[in-house]
Amino acid sequence: MVSCSFGSVVWSWNYYVVCNLLAHKKIPKGITSTPLSGRKMDQTNSMGLWTHANQFYQASCILVQPENEGLLDPSYYLVSHSIELALKAFLRGNGVSLDDLKNPRKFGHDLEKVLKKCVQLGLESFLPITEKDKFAITTINDYYKAKELEYIVTGFKRYPKIQLLTSFNGRLLDAIRQFCFDKMNIHATRTDNLKLAEDK
Repeated sequence: MVSCSFGSVVWSWNYYVVCNLLAHKKIPKGITSTPLSGRKMDQTNSMGLWTHANQFYQASCILVQPENEGLLDPSYYLVSHSIELALKAFLRGNGVSLDDLKNPRKFGHDLEKVLKKCVQLGLESFLPITEKDKFAITTINDYYKAKELEYIVTGFKRYPKIQLLTSFNGRLLDAIRQFCFDKMNIHATRTDNLKLAEDK
């Protein structure tokens, strides 16, 4: 299972570089990198998003240690952001475009919307989602999507236990890691991003 350690952060960054190099080189035969719309080719793949999510998770694990007591909002922000990136890595592996992932009307930073779409696309076949998981996501979501974990907003706040979020985060990353690796080239086969070249 994905665990918290500084070594994993270093490993994950190296893994990110390697995976992106592989993704850029393993372009299926008959496809060129010239986009139909004239824009740059979409190069953000599921494994890259997973690796980025893992880095935020590792950082959150450092902040929740007893010696770092008092770093409440940064801890919740890091683990929530990791969950968002991990869920979007799963969506990316299922062919969801970056434009859709960034579209505030479709997903934005709404963890509940992203999780709902992931469940529709079969996430629960990789990871059973418990009522405690749903409670934790729902409770932190209002603060996260409103960016109240990033900026000072006064008033009473009711956060879930941080352990509920880190537990779900770690299990999620572990459950979808192989899927994200296997699907990291799916964006390179989408005909709306690339034009087909004639076989030579």
